[in-house]
Amino acid sequence: MRLTLLTLGLATSSVLAQATVEPLNVPDGAYTVLRFENGTHVYTPTDGSDPITITREQNQARQAKDRRSMLSSPALSKRRTDCWGWQLHNREVDDALAGLENYAKDVPMMCSGVRGATTYTSVIFGSTMAYWCINESSRCSYLNRNDVIYAKGQMDAVCRAYEASWFGWPRSFEIVGKALASSDVCMGGMNGKPF
Repeated sequence: MRLTLLTLGLATSSVLAQATVEPLNVPDGAYTVLRFENGTHVYTPTDGSDPITITREQNQARQAKDRRSMLSSPALSKRRTDCWGWQLHNREVDDALAGLENYAKDVPMMCSGVRGATTYTSVIFGSTMAYWCINESSRCSYLNRNDVIYAKGQMDAVCRAYEASWFGWPRSFEIVGKALASSDVCMGGMNGKPF
C-alpha cells in the first residue's frame, strides 16, 4: 500500500464521509517526520531507509484538493474539538494505531530540536496514519504504549471510533492522533492550531 492523497470526491456514507485517495509514493511504515513552517515534510523511515521529502508545493496542491473535498462534504462540520468530522478506514486505523503502540515500546526520547519546525512520528497504513507529535520547537518527550492506549480511549470517548481525531494532554505540547495520511498535522503551537 502507499501513502495516499485525498481527491476531489468523497464517498459519503449515511453517517460520515470516507475519502477517495490517490498514491503519493511514501510507503506504509513508521516514520519520524520533520515538518517545517514552510510546509515541507521530511519523512525519515524508522528502519534506516533513505528519507523522503514532500515539498511545500506538493503539500499545497494536496491541501487545496483536501479543502475542496472536505468543504463539499455535508458530513464535515467546522468545529474546534478533538474530532475532525470524517470517517477513516477501520482496518487501517487499527493497523496504524497498533503500529504506533509497537513503535512506542522501544522509543527513545524524541525532540523537536530544529528551530522553526515540529517533529512527529507517523505510522502509515494505506490512506490512514496514527501519529505522535512534539508540537513545539526545542521540546523533548517520551511516548509509551500506555500513552497511545490512553489517547485512543480519549479520542473514542469524544469522537466515533474510526473518526479522524486527536488528543492532547492538558497544558502539553504532545499530541496523539489518527487522520488521513495526507492531513497536515503538527502545525506547531497550541494557539489555534493544535493538531
